[in-house]
Amino acid sequence: IWTADDFTAFAKHASPELRWAVALAAETGLRQSDLIGLTWRQYDGRRFEVMTSKRNKEAIIPVTASCRALMEKIPKRGFVVLT
Repeated sequence: IWTADDFTAFAKHASPELRWAVALAAETGLRQSDLIGLTWRQYDGRRFEVMTSKRNKEAIIPVTASCRALMEKIPKRGFVVLT
């Protein structure tokens, strides 16, 4: 479990892409494999709809205000969110 100090220390040395990935993992609780495959189509501004790799079941993840702000920072460079 990361503390606020851990996130701050990480942000000082990490690229924007890594900061986005770590923050998105913390906001959604998704596993690495699910984050890597997360597409813009699975995000509608209010929630993520994801077919999880572990259980192969749909998960609906509500988007908090801080997660929405994060998603607005991530540029749409392709089909998947984290490119």
